[in-house]
Amino acid sequence: MEMLLLIEINLKIEAKMKSKILYIKDQRLNISYTQFIVTGFMKKSEIELSYIDNLDSYELIIIDLLQTDAIGLELIKEYCRFNKGPIMVLTINTGESDSFLDLIKLPVKQFLFKNEVSGSQILNSILWTIEKYKEEQKLQELVLVDEMTSVYNRRGFNEMSVRQLKMANRLGKEVSLFFIDLNYLKQINDNFGHIEGDNAIKAIAEALKATFRENDLVARLGGDEFVVMAIGDFTTGQTLLSIISRLQKKLSEINEQRAYPYEVSVSVGFSKVLPDNENLAFMVENLLLEADEYLYKSKKNKDNTESYVSLFKTLEPSESAA
Repeated sequence: MEMLLLIEINLKIEAKMKSKILYIKDQRLNISYTQFIVTGFMKKSEIELSYIDNLDSYELIIIDLLQTDAIGLELIKEYCRFNKGPIMVLTINTGESDSFLDLIKLPVKQFLFKNEVSGSQILNSILWTIEKYKEEQKLQELVLVDEMTSVYNRRGFNEMSVRQLKMANRLGKEVSLFFIDLNYLKQINDNFGHIEGDNAIKAIAEALKATFRENDLVARLGGDEFVVMAIGDFTTGQTLLSIISRLQKKLSEINEQRAYPYEVSVSVGFSKVLPDNENLAFMVENLLLEADEYLYKSKKNKDNTESYVSLFKTLEPSESAA
């Protein structure tokens, strides 16, 4: 750990391309070397460098090592597994060591030997890799993202929820799942038409994205049903109360701003689990079933925010799910 530095690069090339890069470097490479490596960016872009402790989501991971058997190789592999972006490796290794071959097993898009390429070639490789990644993401969104709301669809949730559980397992953290149901969608459709019904569904998606964190998994399962999966225990005491209050406040703001001829409101169910790596798909189904059960009971108490907390206290998750 002490042999690695994590540097976040916020890159802006003209006005059309913005990217966030994780630059993992060997501490034996001093900061002047780091500035040299990114000098190519300065000619065409605005750049910010900052040391980080917590990982975010990145469009590219650059691994820059003096040699591939540097201390921290296993840690690098963990960082790369957490991130879905492509990986670029800069090295001077000849490729003969076991650790070099181990690193190749990662989904590396570019492998560059620093003693064989120029700074401009490195820059062009970075830009090409990011551009290809963004193109791939757009194609994937057509399959995994709900067209109406721009959150994940059921297929996207099934795929991404397993990734969330794997990440939580590696971090040793619980996973919380919220099941959100739009109230009175049938009445809205019957009285005001399906266009207004669609507007109400879009409003729920907007409120959920504003309430939860960027890295939380928000999805529309279909119809009026949404789910949010978040790493961490958010379903106890004041934390749960705060989340429900924020969601209701956002919905109140939307209702006031849009002046709908109806009120957009939701009922919320929840569940949590400390995941392991066994049968993750089955674990997701259990989380959904438990949250759906809580949702049914919470519908009877939807006018009272405090009731969500008291309801949870009487509906502790089963041992099999925890």
